[in-house]
Amino acid sequence: MFAKFSPDSKRVAYVQDRNIYVEDLKSGRIRRLTTRPKDSIINGTTDWVYEEEFQIRDAFQWSPDGKSIAYLQFDTEGVGEFHLTNYLAGKYPEVLPLPYPKVGTTNSSARIGVTSSSRARTRWLDDLAGDPRQHYIPRFT
Repeated sequence: MFAKFSPDSKRVAYVQDRNIYVEDLKSGRIRRLTTRPKDSIINGTTDWVYEEEFQIRDAFQWSPDGKSIAYLQFDTEGVGEFHLTNYLAGKYPEVLPLPYPKVGTTNSSARIGVTSSSRARTRWLDDLAGDPRQHYIPRFT
């Protein structure tokens, strides 16, 4: 998802399975830059609230020099689930749980990380004041 060329056009960054990867176009080498220590973590793409309310799905970007990638990380732990039915999944429908906060319930937490584009090492930006589940980060540069 969201494939983006590095500023020098030698690499491509993208999101797969809620992690950010960088692929060297000459060698074909792929490096995972983020990890998900638990299923509730989302790196480089967004949760339902950001997609629906801010029209944001793509949540990472290259630095101008191509040495770093800034990204949003969400933690949906504690968010209630809405169940969607996928009637096109095959012979039988498949029920898909979707973390979906309703008014007055727990939101995902959000934070900004900056990782080296060549090594999986993230530096987290200082937290915004207050509870990370009570504010939004709709844009960053």
